[in-house]
Amino acid sequence: MTHFRFENPAAFYWLWILPVIVVLSYLFLKAHKKRLTKFFSDKIYTFLTSSVSNHRRQIKLFLELIVIILFVLALARPQSGKSEEKVKSEGIELVILFDVSSSMMAEDI
Repeated sequence: MTHFRFENPAAFYWLWILPVIVVLSYLFLKAHKKRLTKFFSDKIYTFLTSSVSNHRRQIKLFLELIVIILFVLALARPQSGKSEEKVKSEGIELVILFDVSSSMMAEDI
């Protein structure tokens, strides 16, 4: 029987950041609009924001949220398999290092 599990299910606690990002994005957009209307007349404000697409902003925010969800999913490390087996291995790690830089070419006195 195949089972599915997450190695690090505590990573899903990071999903609380999604509503925070949405709220902060809304507040930032509202404050930005308030600042612009404070300094510019309605005619100039309409001209400045005519090229800005709210639909594109929403798509961008949606894609950013999807990226965060996928990142959290990757942090949770999903795993599937038929059985779980503990393997004990012993060994010795050996590193051989040769210094072949030109500083080693100096002759001894």
